Amino acid sequence: MTVEFRNLNWREEYSVGVPLLDNQHKEILKSIQKVTDLNTKTDDSNVFSDSIEYLTRLMSNHFKDEEDYLSQKKYPFFNDHKKSHLKLMDGYSELLYRLSKGDKGVDKKLVNFLHNWWVNHIFEEDMKFRDFFKKSGSTPSNL
Repeated sequence: MTVEFRNLNWREEYSVGVPLLDNQHKEILKSIQKVTDLNTKTDDSNVFSDSIEYLTRLMSNHFKDEEDYLSQKKYPFFNDHKKSHLKLMDGYSELLYRLSKGDKGVDKKLVNFLHNWWVNHIFEEDMKFRDFFKKSGSTPSNL
């Protein structure tokens, strides 16, 4: 699915029911929006770069925390979920590499990738574990 560049705002329907993960999702969403805004409104590559670095740290920390949570809860599709994180980070890393080499137009591809990641991963993959735990009667806990 391709998403037009638009404002991404947190909605309660994005909640996975785990406060730490929801708070991280909110921060990632804000960071994606900032990268999107900077891409269209600034020519300052240092500011754009700083925002990308911050987002990269957020994503890495979040994936680790989410994987720890799913492992602790013995989520039966843990390996598939972890693989989806690895695949996302591979695609993201490739775009960052191309950006560092000055590849023309890759900044827009990166923003598109981030929007698609948000929509596809959160709405599909993360909702799977949320729904699984809801059905199994597991109560969310913070990490």
